[in-house]
Amino acid sequence: MAKRKVVIIELNVPSGEMVFSDGLPGFFVPGEYEVNTEAGTIKKTKAMERIGCAYGYVGNSCPIVYRIDGRNLLVAAIMSERRKNKPKKIAQIVTDHWWYGFADAVEFERRTGLKRTEYDRVAVNPGVYRFTHMLPGESDARIYAKIAWVREPDPVKDYLAEYRTMNFTAGQVIRDMMLRWPRLFEGPNALMRAATHIICTMDGGRFWHANGFPQFNPDIFPEIEDMEIPVFDQPFDWYPMYEECALVRAANEEIHFNPSFASLAKNVARCIIKHGSGRHTGNPKIAQECLEKLDILYPGI
Repeated sequence: MAKRKVVIIELNVPSGEMVFSDGLPGFFVPGEYEVNTEAGTIKKTKAMERIGCAYGYVGNSCPIVYRIDGRNLLVAAIMSERRKNKPKKIAQIVTDHWWYGFADAVEFERRTGLKRTEYDRVAVNPGVYRFTHMLPGESDARIYAKIAWVREPDPVKDYLAEYRTMNFTAGQVIRDMMLRWPRLFEGPNALMRAATHIICTMDGGRFWHANGFPQFNPDIFPEIEDMEIPVFDQPFDWYPMYEECALVRAANEEIHFNPSFASLAKNVARCIIKHGSGRHTGNPKIAQECLEKLDILYPGI
């Protein structure tokens, strides 16, 4: 049988207690990875490590967290009651989302405002723990992660400091989209196709940072070059808009636009009002209503 690949990550646990569950609230990576691929699951796991969460794909396995000793834990399938030297069972993770998540208990409470007592937790020696996460495979398939103490605790870190300061312009996000999906966003109408995805689709309205930009790519390069977006002034088959799209959500003050995205949204709305929206005859009315609200919320843009 082929040897299973592993991903090595570390988790700082200065409090001496870990909280764990299937997808911890308060710990998320902005944007999405292709988690149906091995490369995507690895990227997701490494990205979650950077924000203070040990996160690993286990499928719909509902594994058990076992204690080996004060410095070693195991995430594994249910072990037979007849097994000799069976480690102590702590709790089972019900994997509705197919991942496990571990975090320092104090960090969990600080970040989420939730009580650690509402989640499964395990007391450990304070320190940094190495998670040897097993990727799906045939060999040793009943073990998902080995967790071991490796050193004294690292200094407490504000994992969200970098996230809170992130900001990108519409030109930077569109350039990133063109680099990631060149076959989708190329040709004479490439900018309008990117704009309709951001402003008009339901997917474009889902993940917006508090600083006013959409979070499509978790690994967008901070210094990515900006690009100028021209005034859209021609007929175009804009995507049909519903209440979940970014234009409507921003007009209803459910999400915030930074100045560049407010400008992009108004650019799209004015084009739809002037030239129509191809097959989607309901868009002009929505665009007019939203533009009036955006002019009040974002004057002078």
